[in-house]
Amino acid sequence: MPLAFTPSTTVQGGTQGEALALSAGYWLTTGTLTFSGSYSTGGDTLAAASVAKRIPVSGTIREMIPVGTARGNTMEYDLANGKLKFYASANTEVAAAAYNAALTASPVPVAFLIRV
Repeated sequence: MPLAFTPSTTVQGGTQGEALALSAGYWLTTGTLTFSGSYSTGGDTLAAASVAKRIPVSGTIREMIPVGTARGNTMEYDLANGKLKFYASANTEVAAAAYNAALTASPVPVAFLIRV
């Protein structure tokens, strides 16, 4: 099931919620992920454009790196397939199943490094 990303509106570059410019083409963007339904093996759909829409430059997204964890689950973004994968432990992807209550109870704060 697709994940819903809601960008932060006040924490980043200003009151408009722009992404924060770093160096070497990297940007930091924050927001929340809303989980519903079940996790699919290979990851759940998350459009990179929805996460990067607050970056005030145009260009192809070349890399998108989740920063931190989602309530204990390590994340990895598969740019080629537009999927966010979750791992419970090193190199062990979460099994296909309904999302647990910790993820579905409320939106999960997340941050991404994006290279354009």
